Amino acid sequence: MQKNEIKQIDMKPLIIDSSWTERFLPDPPREKDNRPPFRRDRGRILHSAAFRCLQAKTQIHSIGENDFYRTRLTHSLEVAQIGSSLVAQLKFLETFESLSQTLNIDKNELQKQLKPLLPSNDLIESLCFAHDIGHPPFGHGGETALNYMMAEQGGFEGNAQTFRILTKLEPYTENAGMNLTRRTLLGVVKYPALLDVASPQYAELNFSRNIDPRFVRIHDWIPGKGIFRDDLKMF
Repeated sequence: MQKNEIKQIDMKPLIIDSSWTERFLPDPPREKDNRPPFRRDRGRILHSAAFRCLQAKTQIHSIGENDFYRTRLTHSLEVAQIGSSLVAQLKFLETFESLSQTLNIDKNELQKQLKPLLPSNDLIESLCFAHDIGHPPFGHGGETALNYMMAEQGGFEGNAQTFRILTKLEPYTENAGMNLTRRTLLGVVKYPALLDVASPQYAELNFSRNIDPRFVRIHDWIPGKGIFRDDLKMF
C-alpha cells in the first residue's frame, strides 16, 4: 500500500458505537448506578469466584518450596498494570509522531482518528483480569496435558474454557455467565478467527489416545487457537 493510498483509509467503520457495549441479555444499570459499561464488566470479573480461583494455580511449573510463587492471579494483576500503562502511553501525542511520518499523515489528525479506538482503563483491565480465567496450572504445559487427557471428550483449550466460564458457567446470571459486553468478550477471545478455518488441521486430528505413551509427542497435542462455531451466537 502506497502512502497516498493510506491517507484514503475510511476510519468510520472502526468508530466504537453502542453495539460494542451490548450484552447477550438485556442488562440496564440499576438506578443511580452511573458506572460506564466496561467498569461494570471490570467489577463482575474482579469479584467473581473464577477470578479468585486463579490464586491457587501456578503460572509456571516450579521446583522446590518458597513464599514467592507466581500464580495466575498475581500474573493477571501484573498484566493489568502493564496493560493500563501501555494504553496511557499510547494516548500521548508523541506516540503518533513516528507513525504519522511513516503514513505521511499529520500527527494531530492521526491522533484524532485513532485515539477513540484505544480501550479505556476499565476495558483494558477487564481484559487483563479475565485473560487467564479457566486456564490450568503449570502454564501451557498444563493446557497441553489436559488436551491429551480429555481427547475423547473433545479436548481442552484454555481460551475456550475462559469463554465458557464468562458466557455460561459463572453464576452471575442464570444462563449467560457474567453477561459481559461484546467488546470485552471479543478482547478476551484473543484469536478472532474460526478455528476450523484458521487451523483446519485440528478438525482432522485423530483424538484417540490408544497409542503407546512412549511415542506421544507433546507438540501434537498443543490445542489450536480460535473461535468455535458453536460460540458465535454469544457475539
